[in-house]
Amino acid sequence: MVEPLAARAQPPEIPVISGEPELMPLRRERAMAHARPGLAPWQVSLAKQMMSRDMSRAIAVTDLAIQCRLSLSHFTRAFANTVGVSPYAWFVQRRLQHAETLLNETSLPIAEIALECGFADQAHFTRAFAKAFGIPPARWRRELYSV
Repeated sequence: MVEPLAARAQPPEIPVISGEPELMPLRRERAMAHARPGLAPWQVSLAKQMMSRDMSRAIAVTDLAIQCRLSLSHFTRAFANTVGVSPYAWFVQRRLQHAETLLNETSLPIAEIALECGFADQAHFTRAFAKAFGIPPARWRRELYSV
């Protein structure tokens, strides 16, 4: 004999403790975790290490995905979910941080810094640096030494 729907046992209510947010049902929590893939700590570390190894050379995101044992699209989405920016954006930020260090700590010409940090030329570096820091690298360096 089949029981009517109303007579079937319902899952127990989860009590809400005052001051704490309501707990999410387990199924929805699993679905949300699946909807926003993330990288394991070893994958984040490996990808960042590979990108930081040599700033002067471009690295293919495909190579990062292969090393992390993921498809390109899954890796790109998971990296962005985990780190907060795309792999390419993280790489450009890292290059600009390296350039800032070289500007502050060396007397290398700006064109040489541009090439060492993987930019195509000084103009490309100047545009990227000015967009990130609000002033061109030559003025950055002038203002650093004028203080």
